[in-house]
Amino acid sequence: MVLSALRGRTLSGSERALVDQYLATHSVRSIQVGAGPHNLPGWLNSDIEPMRDQIYLDVTQPFPFRDETFRYVYAEQLIEHLPYEQAVFFLKESRRVLMSGGKIRLATPNLLRLLALFNVTKTPIQQKLIDYQIQFYHLSKTPLPETVTLNLFFRAWGHQFLYDPASLRATLEQAGFASVTERNLGISDDENLRGIEMHWQLGGKEIDEYTSMYFEATRP
Repeated sequence: MVLSALRGRTLSGSERALVDQYLATHSVRSIQVGAGPHNLPGWLNSDIEPMRDQIYLDVTQPFPFRDETFRYVYAEQLIEHLPYEQAVFFLKESRRVLMSGGKIRLATPNLLRLLALFNVTKTPIQQKLIDYQIQFYHLSKTPLPETVTLNLFFRAWGHQFLYDPASLRATLEQAGFASVTERNLGISDDENLRGIEMHWQLGGKEIDEYTSMYFEATRP
């Protein structure tokens, strides 16, 4: 029995086999979108530039899955790569493929934390972040380092739109999610969503916790 859906892009033969095998062998069905090089064990992993054991998925297009296919959707450092209207579409598609009571977890830069870098007095973690960005990207110290860091988060890596906690919460609710809850790195009331972040491996947990926010929301 073919379990994958006919909506959106047609899956290739190898992708359909991968999806159908996953859905047939996992009672708790979970999909990671924008996986990059970090596959999550026990999840169906996807990316717009798929690597090993991943399927192609463009989140700006209808997902090739039936309604209510998954229990979980996870996207780490993805939504900021989408213009706002496309981000709303992505969230609505995520809601569609989630079962009732299913959850989405997002990790994305926190605009309020980045703006706080302009405080005259820097906290140790703020100074650590600024120094890390300048050293890692070999940036000139002539401009204000706060300005360099903020522009990186706005313009580098294909970023399109940054959120503060209130705007991300409102966008999730607009897309039809409920019980929107801000979490900490690696922390969740749901054991299936604990410790799944991997972006922190680039600059360390302290920097990732400062620059990012982590939200969960439920499909009613």
